Amino acid sequence: MDQDYILRLEDVLKSTLSTNSHEIFNATKILKNEYFVESKSLVGLLHIMQSSENPQIRQLSAIEARKLIAIFWEDLSKSLKCQIKKSLLQSIVLEPVSIVRHSSARVISSIAKIDLPVEEWKDLPIFIHQASLSHNFLDRETGLYILYVLFEIIEEMFIDKMEELFSLLKLTINDKESYDVRMTTLMILGKVGEIIDRDDKQSIKSFQEIFPSMFLVLKETINSNNENFQKNAFEVFNTLLICEGALISKAIKDLLEFMVHVASTTKLDDSVRCMALNFLITCSRYRKNKIQALKLGPQLILSMLLIGTEEDTGSPDDDSPSRLAFRCIDILSISLPPSHVFIPLMNYIPQYLQSENPGYRKSALTALGVAIEGSSNFVSTQFSYLLTLIIIGLKDNYHVVKRAALLALGQFADELPEETSERHAELMPILLELILDSHEETKKSALNTLDALLESLDSNSISNYFSCIMERLLGLFQSNSTLEIKSTVVAAIGSAVYSAKDQFSPYFERTIECFIPVLELKDSEDELELRGMVTDTLGTIAETVGKEKFTPYIEYVVQSAYRGMQIDHPRLRECLFCFFAILARVYKHEFAPFLHVVIPALIQSLDKDDSDDIYKDSDENDSIKNFDNDKDDTLLDMSKVNSAITMEKEIAVDALGEICSHTKELFIPYLEESKERLINLSTHFYEGVRKAAISSLWRFTATLYNISNPQQWLPGLPLKIPLHTDVDKFATSVRDITIEILEDESERLVVIEICQNISETLKVCGPGILGDAESIQKISEHILQILKKQHISQLDEDIDNLINNNENDDYVENDDKDIAEYDALLIDSAIDVLISISHVLGEEYSQTFGFFLPHILKYYESETANDRSMVISGLGEIIDGLKAGITPYTEQIFHIFMKALDDNNEEIRSNAACSMGLLCQYSKYDLTSQYMTIFSKLQSLFSNNNHKNAKDNAIGCVSRLIISHPASVPLTQILPLLVSFLPLQNDYSENFPVYSAILKLYKLNDINIISLTERLIPIFATVLGPPEEQLTEPIRNELIELVRALNANYSEIISQYPCLLNAIR
Repeated sequence: MDQDYILRLEDVLKSTLSTNSHEIFNATKILKNEYFVESKSLVGLLHIMQSSENPQIRQLSAIEARKLIAIFWEDLSKSLKCQIKKSLLQSIVLEPVSIVRHSSARVISSIAKIDLPVEEWKDLPIFIHQASLSHNFLDRETGLYILYVLFEIIEEMFIDKMEELFSLLKLTINDKESYDVRMTTLMILGKVGEIIDRDDKQSIKSFQEIFPSMFLVLKETINSNNENFQKNAFEVFNTLLICEGALISKAIKDLLEFMVHVASTTKLDDSVRCMALNFLITCSRYRKNKIQALKLGPQLILSMLLIGTEEDTGSPDDDSPSRLAFRCIDILSISLPPSHVFIPLMNYIPQYLQSENPGYRKSALTALGVAIEGSSNFVSTQFSYLLTLIIIGLKDNYHVVKRAALLALGQFADELPEETSERHAELMPILLELILDSHEETKKSALNTLDALLESLDSNSISNYFSCIMERLLGLFQSNSTLEIKSTVVAAIGSAVYSAKDQFSPYFERTIECFIPVLELKDSEDELELRGMVTDTLGTIAETVGKEKFTPYIEYVVQSAYRGMQIDHPRLRECLFCFFAILARVYKHEFAPFLHVVIPALIQSLDKDDSDDIYKDSDENDSIKNFDNDKDDTLLDMSKVNSAITMEKEIAVDALGEICSHTKELFIPYLEESKERLINLSTHFYEGVRKAAISSLWRFTATLYNISNPQQWLPGLPLKIPLHTDVDKFATSVRDITIEILEDESERLVVIEICQNISETLKVCGPGILGDAESIQKISEHILQILKKQHISQLDEDIDNLINNNENDDYVENDDKDIAEYDALLIDSAIDVLISISHVLGEEYSQTFGFFLPHILKYYESETANDRSMVISGLGEIIDGLKAGITPYTEQIFHIFMKALDDNNEEIRSNAACSMGLLCQYSKYDLTSQYMTIFSKLQSLFSNNNHKNAKDNAIGCVSRLIISHPASVPLTQILPLLVSFLPLQNDYSENFPVYSAILKLYKLNDINIISLTERLIPIFATVLGPPEEQLTEPIRNELIELVRALNANYSEIISQYPCLLNAIR
């Protein structure tokens, strides 16, 4: 090859290593425009890679050559390609610098990707095998590294060669001479684990046999000072957690105990401890069933609590052992039942809070805050006691403890808003003092917590504090506080405005005057953040005061928002999207002028690359400047994902759904384009984006249905009222992608979102949304999987262990009937789908329902009241849909309901009364012989020691028995008692059976009801008055007709009630 060409090329490459940015720019431009446009540049780079005296140039040549192989390799002559391949295998074993050898190996793998599938490089596998078994450890490491990089790009070629691979790797993993050989083998075995299928029993067995040696290499790595090797080793073990479960199932307990030991060893470098903690977090997420079966939750909780006592080093965004320990507690709480996490936590918290060491008090309160997410139902039963502990923490002398208590209180307000808001009288004075604290971080934490508490308050609860809140918040906003503090102030103002409603009016102009100047800020990250928060809050203000009052400011705010969307700042754009979503809710059809700007901006966000702007000043060329960094220079790893852009996408997707549902037909020009984007995003790597995409797609469907001017749907198939053609086509595409996603979706929260959206859309659109029999069967199969706890989102380690445990000698029986609260929520959402299907299909779904019933009933065996309540209320709603279709299952269900009427939980007893009434009303099975037993069970629900709805539900149950078989009810005794409890005060839904029964008895001219007419007329006056939601429209109309008929004989009494006179005129 022309030596002058090679020398010139090498000189240009050297210029890219200059410290002069202008020289680098010119050199890069020359390479791109003059050299990398023809195939001889590839040959030149390969020559320089093997011959340059400068190792940096050799590595840079390798990196650039890799890029060109895909473009120019096929253009080279066969003889030249053979010559190059031969020289590459010769030069790589002579290369003295490790990082250059690795870059050369990646060049070889790039060529192999093209040539091996067409059998053009038969020498390569032979070379790899010989090098890997060479007496020279450098040759062994080189051969194995080539094998490793081949796995990265053409792993499928190894699937049929597993036996030979294991024969080689079981030798090299125990290499006595070279740590590099052992480490490279470990990395290869990580790749091997990724391609082993659960049906490949022999490979699983071989992997299990070699695993102890892998474990030894990990231990060896931890004691080394090589951070890259440590990262690679931990990456292997983290990856194995999401591979075929049986590979490491036997070793999970040992791995967890070892990682806890590493994480707890303070003499180790924090980076190593953080790697161990990240393993524990990943394991808690993906191997939760194994952890629960082994009952390791309490041990892990105690270990994390101890680590949590350490100081939170670095900035709040940096990983530290203490922060990761709390993240681990968070993941454990959403993965395991409260009995495995929160109950052990409660055993430790009191002694931690009594410690003189503020780190212990901080740890206890922070753990309390992060653990509530997955244990909110359980925490609600211990709420008063735990809130008392938090209040004590708010008054602690140490700021680190105060901040932990504020975090806990904020989480309590988020997860248990009703319970927390009831204690506002105790909490608000403390928070209003802490937001004025001189310590900046404490002040910021207090503002965030105040924001969370304000969201949970209603206008009555906030009334005593609102003036004080606004004065203090506006004062802080107008002070010399940092922009970061001002952003939290604005968020709190938004929540205060939302809760206060009309009470905000006196502060409207003053707040607007404070906010308007902020809309021009643009010179720093903090300024843009504040601008975004102010714009978002202005949306809340517009919704609160109404569009008429906000109109004078709308044009200016919208124009500012338009300009803001041109700024490439994800957090600002998020806030602007929220603002426009609220504006669509406020202005509805009047939002039309904004659509042509807002929708394209939202679409633009959806089209962004999630890795945009990460390391924007970095290029593959720059890797040469960090000469010790041996990373793959092309593969995008998750660390290069811009989480800010991902969050922007999630908000943009939500905004599309919100805008569509409120602008209705005005959105139609953007509907198809939006749908296609959302279908693409429904498989996004981040579950938040997937959730939002699914939700908005179903909102699109419901909106399109509503604007098609449909008649009210009727239950059953074939459809009695067909869907509009456009609705049917749109719904089919959304339903099909949803079913497809359900096949592989591993995140519970996404599956919950799918179930909730199917359920809610069915209620709106009726049976047409379900599609044909095949679609109904597929949906039903997924629901059955969830109820059996065999959906992919419920299975983590070793699926065979959970389904066919007799085939596995490492199976650990999970005898725990308790389930995590998020798992319970998933099952509850699946039952919601069954409820909706039963309502839209009616009796036709009766036979299919029989397959689900035993799997629903088993959850009544749970020790958790929420699980039992879910069963009783869910069955009641299903009965309400199936009607007579419940008849074949009456005996089974009746016995469960009778048992539930004696449950020790007041909510379950209340739900059982309602559900029992529905069963007796709709089943054709004769239950009249059981009526007196039912009445005796219901008696206890009329006492004051019951759920607030218990009395109403019991009255509804009695009314349904009357509707079904009035002759079997002792009306003489029952009716006066029933009437004495009217009108109902709490559960207006029970008015339907109550007044249906009364109307029926009047139609039958029953002497018992007629004798009670004078007592009933004042009750009729109450329920026919406000609020209107007391009665459904059909019952209201029938009751008015009854009053009109009664007026002939009871005009004197009726005339005393103007609302009755108005009704019958």
